[in-house]
Amino acid sequence: MDPYDSEKAARVWQRVHSAPNSFHSAPELSALLLQLRQLEAVYRALLRQTAAHGAVLRSLADRKHAQAACIRGLHILTAGSCPEPSIPHPKPEPISTALRRCCTIEMQLSSHFDLHSADPACGPVFSDLAAEQRQICRSLAALLGQLER
Repeated sequence: MDPYDSEKAARVWQRVHSAPNSFHSAPELSALLLQLRQLEAVYRALLRQTAAHGAVLRSLADRKHAQAACIRGLHILTAGSCPEPSIPHPKPEPISTALRRCCTIEMQLSSHFDLHSADPACGPVFSDLAAEQRQICRSLAALLGQLER
C-alpha cells in the first residue's frame, strides 16, 4: 500500500471542490454586472421613448437593477470590492428591435443562472436569479407579442 501523500491529497481536494461551474471569478462577475446594467439602461431608455408599455419596461429595469445589486454583492464577497462599471448610453433604435436583442441576452442569462445554480458556494443565489430570469423572459415575450400585432 502506498504511503499517504498529504500534498497530493490537498491537490485532489482543491480540484474536486473547485468545480468547473464555480462562479467565483471577479472578472466573470464584473462582466455579468456590466451586462445587467446595460440591460437596465436599455429598458430605461425605452421607457423614455414610449409610455404605452411603461409599467412593464419600468418593472424590467427595476429587476435588472436588483439583479445587478445582487451580483455586485457577490463580487464584493469574492474580491472585497466592486468598481461600478461605466455604462455607455444605448443607441436609439426601434422598440421591437431593442426588445428582440434584449430577449436574446435575457435568454442567455437565464441559461447562465441555471448553470450556476449548482455552484457549491453561491448556488441558492443563482437558483433564485434563474427563477426570476424565467419570469423576465416571459414578460419580454409577452411584450413583444403585444407590439408585433
